[in-house]
Amino acid sequence: MKPLNTKERQSAFIYFLIFFIVTNGLIVLAVFFGMQIPFKQNEKMQQQVTSLQKQQAFAQNFSAKMSDARVLLDTVNRAGVPSDLIDSKITENLKDLDAMTLRDSSVLKIFYQNIVQDMSNFQFAKKQLRDCSNQNVDRGQLLQQLEEWKNNYNQLLMNYTNLRNQIPH
Repeated sequence: MKPLNTKERQSAFIYFLIFFIVTNGLIVLAVFFGMQIPFKQNEKMQQQVTSLQKQQAFAQNFSAKMSDARVLLDTVNRAGVPSDLIDSKITENLKDLDAMTLRDSSVLKIFYQNIVQDMSNFQFAKKQLRDCSNQNVDRGQLLQQLEEWKNNYNQLLMNYTNLRNQIPH
């Protein structure tokens, strides 16, 4: 006994299979892309974390070198300190900092460059202050020497006058 509507049943079964496969395919695709997007987001977040860690490490290195330069800048104008030697160390330190900022690719690159420029300006101002201080010392020494010479001149003038008065006319 064969049913009378075999063709209709077969076509209905084929339509069912097609819709079943399409529906399951959509579900599988949705699950696949739903899983892929978090993986890509995770990858992006990992890159951001790595970038932030690099920036933090750079900031720590920069801060340490900057602290060294600041200590040197604080001691350069103290009495009894070889200012030329310390000044050359400061210049070397600032060159290292500048090289670090040139290699840096972070958003704060201009900020770091401004810090280096300000420290360089501060070093120049300290040098000018030392030069002015040395001029004041030289000026004081020169004034003292001038007084000594004036006294010697007055003494010589008195001696000359005494000797001239002793010579008969």
